Amino acid sequence: MLVDVLIVSRNIFVLIFAFLIGHLNVFAGNNDNFENTYTVESPSGNLNLNLMVIQETLQLEVRLGETVDLKPSPLIMKIDGSVINNDVSLGDIERFTLNAIFISRGIQSTGTNQYNGALIEIKSINKSYSYTLEARVFDDGIAFRFKIPGEGLRNPEESTTFQFTTGSKVWYHDLYWHYEGIYEEKLIQDIGKGEWAAPPLTLKLPDDAGYVSLSESGLRNYAGLSFQADGNGGLVSRLGHEAPLGYPFAHDYTIEDASRLTIPAKLEGQITTPWRTYVWKMRLQEAETPFPFTCCREEDMLYSLPKDSFTKIFK
Repeated sequence: MLVDVLIVSRNIFVLIFAFLIGHLNVFAGNNDNFENTYTVESPSGNLNLNLMVIQETLQLEVRLGETVDLKPSPLIMKIDGSVINNDVSLGDIERFTLNAIFISRGIQSTGTNQYNGALIEIKSINKSYSYTLEARVFDDGIAFRFKIPGEGLRNPEESTTFQFTTGSKVWYHDLYWHYEGIYEEKLIQDIGKGEWAAPPLTLKLPDDAGYVSLSESGLRNYAGLSFQADGNGGLVSRLGHEAPLGYPFAHDYTIEDASRLTIPAKLEGQITTPWRTYVWKMRLQEAETPFPFTCCREEDMLYSLPKDSFTKIFK
C-alpha cells in the first residue's frame, strides 16, 4: 500500500515538474521574442502602441486597455530594394509630450493637439546603419513615420502589413474609379488576396471594441499610399508605383505617362515618410478627429497657451 502511494506520488511529481519546465521554456521563448519592446501610451492611458522586435523583425501592436486592436504587424520598408526592418534591435528612445492649441478653420475655431511621443532608434544587427521611428499616441489614435538618414538619390518602398483580428468588418473600395469607387462591406478574412483598397479604410473591430480608420497624413514629396489584401486578414501598404491605374487616369493620359508611374520615385538625402495614421473611435459617428491634421504642418500652427487664454489667439 505504502509502495503504491509512493509510486503515484512520484509520478505526480514528475508530471508537475515536466509541466513547469515546459511552461518555463515557453515563457523564456516569449521573453526572447519580446525582450526588445518599447511602449508609448496615450495621455489618458487608454491606448498603447507597442513597438517590438520579434525574431529580429520590427513589429507594431496597438492595444486598447487589455484588448489587442492591432495584432503584431511587421513594419517592412525597403531602400533601393533592401529590407531595413529585419535583423534589427531597438536602440535609444527619446520621449516627449505635447498639449497645445491650434487655430482651426473648421466648425470649431480652435483644436487641441495632445499626445505622448517617442523617437526610437532602430539599429541593424549585422550592418552599420540606423534610423528613427517617430511615434505619437493620442487618446483616439496613433501615428508613426520613419526618418532614414542618407545621401544621394534613393528609392523607398513599403509593405507594412496591418494585421487585424478575425471578424473585423471592413468598408472599402478599390482603385478603379480612383476616389469615387463603390464601397464594399466584408469581413477582413473574406477579402481576397490581391484585392486593393484606397485610404481611408474603415473597420469595425469585433466585440464592439470600436472603429478604426487607416490612412496617411503629411504627404509631401513622397508617393501616395494604398492597401492590398494578403488573403490572411492582413492589409499591406503599397506605394503609388505598385498600384494599378484607375480608369480616369488611363482614359485621360498616354501609355507613356502610365509607364512612367510604374517607376519608383527616388528621393534625395534623408527620407522622411508621411505619417501612417490609425484613428480609433468607440462610435462611428465620432470618427472625426483633428490629429491627422495636426501631423501635417504642426510647426506652423501650434500655440502653447494656458487654458484661460483662448482669446489671446484672436488679439
